[in-house]
Amino acid sequence: MNIRCPKCRKIFEASAQQKSFVNQSIGKNMNLIFIECPFCYVNVPINPKDLLLTKSPEAKDKTSIDCPICEEGVVCYVENEVDGSFYGCGECGNIWSNKENLEKDIEKAKKG
Repeated sequence: MNIRCPKCRKIFEASAQQKSFVNQSIGKNMNLIFIECPFCYVNVPINPKDLLLTKSPEAKDKTSIDCPICEEGVVCYVENEVDGSFYGCGECGNIWSNKENLEKDIEKAKKG
């Protein structure tokens, strides 16, 4: 099972423990888990369901969004039927209820 780190963009083979964790997460219908990248040693957010795709989400010309708050994390879209979907950073825990709010914070961060 190959995983692309959204932080350093390198592809790595999941360890046996990571594969087990991913399979359990898929069985529990989870949309977001954290896996440690062996290259950059960061726990990165992964949607385990994306690992079932024959092509990665990046193949759709989708780029990751660096967190405008902590600048260390990656912002992911989290689908949540119970509380409503949102955008969130797995590193600092910041969330945005919609893309417009996220884009406002990105613009603020660019202005410094």
